[in-house]
Amino acid sequence: MSFGKRDHKPAGANASVLELNTGNGKGAVNTAIRRYSVIKTNTGPAMTYADSANDGMSVTINLAGTYFVSIVDRYATIVNLGITVNSNQLTTAYTSTTLTHRLGGTATSANTFIHIGRYKYFSVGDVIRSHHFVGGTPSTASVVVFYMIYMGE
Repeated sequence: MSFGKRDHKPAGANASVLELNTGNGKGAVNTAIRRYSVIKTNTGPAMTYADSANDGMSVTINLAGTYFVSIVDRYATIVNLGITVNSNQLTTAYTSTTLTHRLGGTATSANTFIHIGRYKYFSVGDVIRSHHFVGGTPSTASVVVFYMIYMGE
């Protein structure tokens, strides 16, 4: 999946885009946090992407402002998943996390692609994650995507 020419990309020195694809399981310790194999785009100063086999993925906000964050995913079984901010429940299924940490989520039937997207103002130091349920076998397809863009203040 590519967002191509439809991207809204702010001009100037703070233009920042992160696009990951190709699912790569979840963290070994943070068992509800998704991982990705391919960094398609990671530009600009507004956010810092990190990924490890134990922790899964995370995006730390460097510039306060409005962002668009989106995930596309697929599992072979019925699942729930979403996007969290500043969650400390990294081994807990998305639907059981603290409500104030949830940005958006949904459940899906088996073998169905799911998309979640949200515009949100983030503060410096906020940590965003692709947060899933515990268990199941997530897709490794290249159409599994995490996308985030800094829209400006």
